[in-house]
Amino acid sequence: MSEIVGGVSVPTGQGEGSFNSVREVGSFVFVPLATEEMKLVATLEVIMMRPEPPGRLINQGGDIDNRLKTLFDAMSMPQLGSLPDGAQLPEENPTFVVLEDDKLITSVNVQTEQLLKPLKPKHVELFIRVHITATALIWGNISLAS
Repeated sequence: MSEIVGGVSVPTGQGEGSFNSVREVGSFVFVPLATEEMKLVATLEVIMMRPEPPGRLINQGGDIDNRLKTLFDAMSMPQLGSLPDGAQLPEENPTFVVLEDDKLITSVNVQTEQLLKPLKPKHVELFIRVHITATALIWGNISLAS
């Protein structure tokens, strides 16, 4: 069974063998694409366009690991308790995210290139390709198998 949430048909988890993609974190509602329950994981290919010349990845504008952790957090649902006090509901409710948790990322490939005309000195543009893969074939993800 499914219901229309934010104009999109979302599994509700009603009935035998059904899965629920809707996740609540406090008063916020999220719909992640890859979840543990659905046995789905993600691999990421990232092209990072930045104003620095080739090299100097570690000492200019923050370490690559900090930049990637920020990206992973932005692609994932927040954990309960990590939302700031007084956080307001987004205009789009539910909020659709790629990952239930960043631990579902199994591989990351990062390529850096020089951004020739940055808008600001520390401006970075990312091009991200996400591959969602099933780790086990179950009723909830059978339509994703090729």
